[in-house]
Amino acid sequence: VEILLDPALTRSAAPDVDDRHVIVSDTFNVLDARGAGATEDRSADLGVTAMRVATGTLEARSNATSSGTLTAAAGATLRFGGGVQTLTAASNVTGAGIVELTAGTVTSVGNWNVLGVTRLTGGTFDFNALGLAATLDVAGGTRAGSGSIDVTTAMTWTAGDLFGGGGLTRVGNAATLAISGTAARTLNAQTLEVAGVGTW
Repeated sequence: VEILLDPALTRSAAPDVDDRHVIVSDTFNVLDARGAGATEDRSADLGVTAMRVATGTLEARSNATSSGTLTAAAGATLRFGGGVQTLTAASNVTGAGIVELTAGTVTSVGNWNVLGVTRLTGGTFDFNALGLAATLDVAGGTRAGSGSIDVTTAMTWTAGDLFGGGGLTRVGNAATLAISGTAARTLNAQTLEVAGVGTW
């Protein structure tokens, strides 16, 4: 995990004693940077203006507001795993890795430009801006909000809901939509527009 600190702050972070974990803020809890181990609940008081998950999984599990850039590099995962996460208009979620929501609520009015996988397996993704997801995997939870998400490569929908807020999920003309599985799904007060090829 690479961290850029607000230069106005004098606080710092340090690796855990076993040199396997870095506690990066009061809301971000890091799994083993090499991709193994259990999530920790420890924290440090730290101002972060940019964070790049270079390898392994970084999980946010408690209430927080972010105005910085959060990047998941190829092969890495940025996970929102609980609490209420607020991403302001100045925030930027990006990268060629995986950005996933497994629990809690993420409310975003900021930039969403994920060239890897955006995955929803639980919780609520309340998106209220213009965004891009190369691959969108909806396997649980709820996609809500008034924003628009353009899918450029593929969308899969195996469980979960598109519900509330009047938003748009658009599968582009070069992208595909695959709806499969037996789980109940709801499409209500959201628009799913398919300009490419869809199967269900």
